[in-house]
Amino acid sequence: TVLLGLEADWLEDELDYIRQMVSAHEYDYLIAGIHFLGTWGFDASADDWAPLSFDEKCDLYERYYRTMKRMAETRLFHIVAHPDLIKIFSVDDFNRWLDRPCRVTVDGNAVRDAGMAMEISIAGTRKPCREIYPGPRILRLARELGLPITFASDSHATEHVAYNFDELARYAAAEGWTESVDFTREGMKSLPFLD
Repeated sequence: TVLLGLEADWLEDELDYIRQMVSAHEYDYLIAGIHFLGTWGFDASADDWAPLSFDEKCDLYERYYRTMKRMAETRLFHIVAHPDLIKIFSVDDFNRWLDRPCRVTVDGNAVRDAGMAMEISIAGTRKPCREIYPGPRILRLARELGLPITFASDSHATEHVAYNFDELARYAAAEGWTESVDFTREGMKSLPFLD
């Protein structure tokens, strides 16, 4: 079955435009990807991150999750894409930030309350962070919240379509999931893992 979906860049100041874009066609599912903080494409260049202090990076991580909360509260989307993409050029500092007791902004409640699923994507293994999106700690938090999950390869080439979904299933199963979900115009559909 071929479904019609769209990954829309979430742009904080362009809500009217985003509403028009996602309603332009009868999509089966809509994915929200956060690639921008304001007008800055934070996943475009490692050079942008190199001069930043740890505290400056922490401020950006917090801003990213506040942005995700606002996106989810619109209830326009079915899936949140690569939910820790912000780590792409600073994975060690991101994990240090997760150790801080004040990391209240990574709660996922708005995503859950909007009825959204969280994407687990193999694409991170092809990026400088060299780990699945999301990493183990965000994955564990999502499991504690009972978020449904979808799988993604973020394929920009045909050889990456559905790439290594078996690995994603093992990764999710280690935290207790037994199924992923898919969306059609009729709603969310369960896809049990194969043995």
